[in-house]
Amino acid sequence: MALPTLRPLSFGEILDGAFNLYRRNFAAFALTAGIPTAVVLAGFMLLGRSMFAAMASNDGTAIMGAMLGTGLLVIVVALAAFLVMYGALAHQAAQAYTGQPASVGDGMRAGLKAAPRLLGAGIVAWVGLVVVIFGVALVGTVISLVTAQLGALMAALGGVVMFVLIFGVMLAAVGMLFGVLPAVVVENAGPLRSLERSVELARGAVGRVVGLMLVTLLITYLPMMAVMAFTGGFAQMANPSAVPTPTQLITQQVLAMGIGVFTGPFMVAVMVLLYFDRRVRTEALDVQMMTDRLALAGD
Repeated sequence: MALPTLRPLSFGEILDGAFNLYRRNFAAFALTAGIPTAVVLAGFMLLGRSMFAAMASNDGTAIMGAMLGTGLLVIVVALAAFLVMYGALAHQAAQAYTGQPASVGDGMRAGLKAAPRLLGAGIVAWVGLVVVIFGVALVGTVISLVTAQLGALMAALGGVVMFVLIFGVMLAAVGMLFGVLPAVVVENAGPLRSLERSVELARGAVGRVVGLMLVTLLITYLPMMAVMAFTGGFAQMANPSAVPTPTQLITQQVLAMGIGVFTGPFMVAVMVLLYFDRRVRTEALDVQMMTDRLALAGD
């Protein structure tokens, strides 16, 4: 299959390109997302029996013990499965976008290979984000304490400033870390290098990247939020003391994960296309690939 002509893409072209990429490779993408999701659901059903029993007993101590025991084990299984899934989807999206076949087996092998580095990058990014947020919250707290001495209005203003600072940090993180997954999968970058590459590619276009990722997250997670609304999840958030029934919990997880099988590949495709777009804009990747193609043709 011939390589596509890489070029800078507009905001809308990235979203449209991701939709087209997903549509053309729907079977491979959906199956790749479905296999790890099925593993997670099976683990949830098998390992979650003790949690269901504890929840049915309405014993707070038993519920807490089940959450810290079986719950953590389920989280570990889910984390491993989804790391493999996202690595596999990123590999398939990159292969498909550059004109190569996207197969389930090849994607899964790439996902397994990338999973440890993705985990490492995630841990480093999480620790860094926690440190930054803590620092921002500390500054915000000082501002709030100072403004509180000036009256209720200034105290409220200080609280708003603190919220804006933390929210700004979260948005910046979304923009600066978009390229970690593609860098690990496409460039075989390690945890630290993938973070560095993502920051390099986002530099000078953080606002555009943030806007694109927010739209993508809305498209991806709105269906899941609708499921939560219809299955009582929001009511439980409003009243944390209300323990969901096993049926409610199972229904929420099955429906949310089922939707994720179809929305997750789109989000990954957007990140991959944005990654290539940023490389074209900042590293002239299109010229480099054109040169490589001409050199191969000459041989």
